[in-house]
Amino acid sequence: MKIFKIAYLLLFACFVLVSSCDRDTVDQTDVDLMVPTVEDVTINPLMSSLTETEDVQLDLGCFTLNYPFAVVDIDGETYTISTDSEWETVLVEEETEIVDFVYPLEVTYSDGETVVVEDGEALFDAFATCPPQGGWTAEGFPAYEINFENSCYTIVYPIALVDLAGDELLVNDEEELVTAVTSAPHFFVFPFSLQHQDGEVIEVNDIDEIFNALFSCSGWDSTDSTGVDWETGLEYVGCYTIEFPLDVVNGEGEVVTVNNHMELCDLMLYGDFAGYAYPLSLIAEDGTVTVVNSEDELHAALEECPGWDWGNGAGDESLAMLLILLDSQESTNGCYTVNFPVMLIQEDGTTVVANSLEDLGENTVGVELPIFVTLSDGNISSINIFEDVFTLFEDCQ
Repeated sequence: MKIFKIAYLLLFACFVLVSSCDRDTVDQTDVDLMVPTVEDVTINPLMSSLTETEDVQLDLGCFTLNYPFAVVDIDGETYTISTDSEWETVLVEEETEIVDFVYPLEVTYSDGETVVVEDGEALFDAFATCPPQGGWTAEGFPAYEINFENSCYTIVYPIALVDLAGDELLVNDEEELVTAVTSAPHFFVFPFSLQHQDGEVIEVNDIDEIFNALFSCSGWDSTDSTGVDWETGLEYVGCYTIEFPLDVVNGEGEVVTVNNHMELCDLMLYGDFAGYAYPLSLIAEDGTVTVVNSEDELHAALEECPGWDWGNGAGDESLAMLLILLDSQESTNGCYTVNFPVMLIQEDGTTVVANSLEDLGENTVGVELPIFVTLSDGNISSINIFEDVFTLFEDCQ
């Protein structure tokens, strides 16, 4: 939605993998293939990620399967898959009940690295360590195996997970976590603890805090004036969208190209994003393109955004929500009207009554919540968090 472009918060994040890397084929002529036994049939739970769709699907989290590969069906028959059409034929036209892969497999990660997966256990481990490809909400963050191989933090066990039905599960180690997340979607139950490579243990109490911790692995401080907010989407920087592809600086100081916000999100959650490489193109709400050539120029551009207070970081969320609601109520064709008066919070902590937008002064730093809006059907809705704003805009469509 265009309205997201005026979100006051800085960029961000992230991710279903759409790999644009060339896939190297693997010559399995001289390789001893391991075909799973099917006498006591156990269906590989990851197979549903690839087979429960009519479209050709080769994505498994942060990596894709490379052609050729082989699979085995419930009767023990194997099929070599070399093209999309062959995969579609086996799954759709022949309605074959595939239960597992034939190992080894070759896969390519989003950064272009190609590796060989030797067996099912290695495949589960690879899948479990992929950062979630989207799927987070204000209520849940998909669980995955956070360790020193993919982050500067590792999980302190035991932790609790919850599934889609709301049932909680206690996991005591990495092995139990891998079993859980490869069998069905699970979400972290907050709070839980992470241990840094330097030995420090921190507690993460919500999605903001887990993002902040993971992003900090590349030196990115999402609590300062270049803060990141997961709710606004990685395509947005303040009140601008950013133009892809673009160059960024990774954790090792190298300049790399990212083709979309999904790839950028991968870098950030792996702690491998240190900042933008300039020039950077910013697209305003009216389509105007501003090219910034340094961090100072980016700061100057962001100061033009509604609700942005560079000296105090990304501004106050409550004030940003009010400004977005007021700026957008006409473009939603009368879907809602912001109810006045509202109580404005001043720099010194006092409150003043505002009866219109004109009453907002330079010393205003926030708004007492909730903000109430009257809908076109006469009902009144309350706005307490940014997700309420997004829900309102979606309902107005």
